[in-house]
Amino acid sequence: GFGPKDWGEHEPDKFMQPYHLTSDQHENLYVGDSYNYRVPKITPDGQAHFFAGPLPWDGIPAEIDGPRWKGRFISVTGVWADDYGNVWVVDPIMRAVKKVRNDTENTLVTLRGDLNRTERVLKYAKNCCVDKEENVYVTLQFADPVEPFALMHYVRENGHCVMKIPPNGNITRFAGFGDEGYVDGPASIARFKYPQQLTIGKDGTLYIADAGNNAIRSVSPDGFVDTVAGYNGKKGAFDGPARTAQFWNPYGITIDPDGNLYVADTANVRIRKLTPIAVNEEMEEEEGWERAEVPLEYDESSDDEPDSDEEDNLKM
Repeated sequence: GFGPKDWGEHEPDKFMQPYHLTSDQHENLYVGDSYNYRVPKITPDGQAHFFAGPLPWDGIPAEIDGPRWKGRFISVTGVWADDYGNVWVVDPIMRAVKKVRNDTENTLVTLRGDLNRTERVLKYAKNCCVDKEENVYVTLQFADPVEPFALMHYVRENGHCVMKIPPNGNITRFAGFGDEGYVDGPASIARFKYPQQLTIGKDGTLYIADAGNNAIRSVSPDGFVDTVAGYNGKKGAFDGPARTAQFWNPYGITIDPDGNLYVADTANVRIRKLTPIAVNEEMEEEEGWERAEVPLEYDESSDDEPDSDEEDNLKM
């Protein structure tokens, strides 16, 4: 089975490859503690507590769902706390998005689980965010060939994109063509490359750390993909107006109540801030982001392609 013999460290403040974290309205932090197969909670006083996932002294859990201390995770790559006190967890090995309900037992339930070998859409899931209607948006990195045994058929689907899962569990591609690239425009033909963390603004706009394109991308509620910040896919560390600033493998992103975006610019080892003032320099007064008349596709033939080590980091 999965997991160490005692199913994780016995202390909630001892982590094993914590990938992501989120906070709720009460300033509690929730950590995606991937190799301990759980989500610890850190209260504002700095104390760590077991929150979701099996207690280490109970052995290998037998249940998939149930009370939060009995339900099972096999991997944790993304966590999100919504406005209603629920915590959502991406478990790609189980091909699942799970919800820890804000009820008396913090019941763990699976919103979407693709354990059937013919339905593995979520096996490359990385991160998630949730809107006020409890629609879940998930970034996917890779894709399977449409015809995996046809060696000359290279068309891929459901990778490098954002998927949407409504409360009924049905999953659809929300933004991204399904293969890697850098294209702005209508969501159905836009392209991403190794999209990582994403967050959501008050108006429902998604903001995505598009690591492979060294850019911050947005998806509007009406389904249009734009580049918020980043210069033509070029890597660098230049500050300034959003569309001329440069990033290098941005991995994390979050938004504050005032609409400021904070970016974990991973390869530059920096935390960057995008303020509404910087954004407004390139916005029309009423129409929001200035949109190209045709989809904008970026040149991928430059010398700034990531080396092998950089590609490996993007796939983590």
